[in-house]
Amino acid sequence: MVVTMLFAIVIGVIFAMLVNVQKSESFTQRRGDTLDELRVTMDRMTKDLRQATRVVGTPTASHIEFMTYENGTSADVTYNATGTTLTRQVGATTATTMQSDLTTTSIFTYVPSPSTPQVVEIALVVTPSNLPATTVTLDGEIHLRNLGS
Repeated sequence: MVVTMLFAIVIGVIFAMLVNVQKSESFTQRRGDTLDELRVTMDRMTKDLRQATRVVGTPTASHIEFMTYENGTSADVTYNATGTTLTRQVGATTATTMQSDLTTTSIFTYVPSPSTPQVVEIALVVTPSNLPATTVTLDGEIHLRNLGS
């Protein structure tokens, strides 16, 4: 009887440890997947902005439009953050979703100012739908090195 009770307690402790390890692994995997998605978005934005030849209008914290190159030809590209979604639009085509689950639409900062940007700082912060109690952040700083080209 005593041996059976001890065995049950040991099995219970081992089971609890396995459940915690599984939860931790699942959390880490989902967080890593979200970070991978953010990197894809940041890579696309970085490529577009580094090739930008002209900023169109005055950009805001949630919107930037610029002339860049898409498949070797000049194109008007717009990034727009509304609600919890960041979209990318090329010319008059339909906007495509680049990132969802944003916690804020204020993702762009301009140095020295929005009217004369030389550097675009991007802060992507998301709350993954499968991890509602956490946020994942990826920051980037892109120098607009082809303006006026």
